[in-house]
Amino acid sequence: MSKNKNQKPASLGKKLVSGRNKTGLSINDINLKTKIPENFIRALEKDELDKLPATVYVKGFIKAYAKETALDYQNLISMLPADQTELGPIFSQKTSKNRLGKVKLPMPAIPSLGNTNGDNKEDSENKVSSGLVLFILLILTALSISYFASREESKNTNSPSAREVSNYDSAG
Repeated sequence: MSKNKNQKPASLGKKLVSGRNKTGLSINDINLKTKIPENFIRALEKDELDKLPATVYVKGFIKAYAKETALDYQNLISMLPADQTELGPIFSQKTSKNRLGKVKLPMPAIPSLGNTNGDNKEDSENKVSSGLVLFILLILTALSISYFASREESKNTNSPSAREVSNYDSAG
């Protein structure tokens, strides 16, 4: 019994490697069958979770991997660390300093509702320009539809040929 207490439980990576080896698949085979990038397969097998994308993707990778290697998905998922956030390790507090340094991500510009900097004139000019372009495109679309419709209509109507017109008796 003391052996069981001293034995470390198999890690997620070791279980994945063991399952892959039992099925006789290579990393490339797993990549081809599951479309998981090889660098992510290697990171999973080496338990290098900090090199993986968000948890939601990792769970998908594990599910596909488990399907190909006949491993129990729920058992594998339970081996993921509890502290792994849904945002993924690249955005977690621990790893962001190591991997990204002091990088500030740009914030998207959010249009304001009020006139704060006098930029509304420029915004309204852009809206007018965009509206004008859309109006012109709408007119061109309508004209092209009517042109092609009239061509089809002229093909379908039976207008008299030149011979029929020359033989036409205007007197009746």
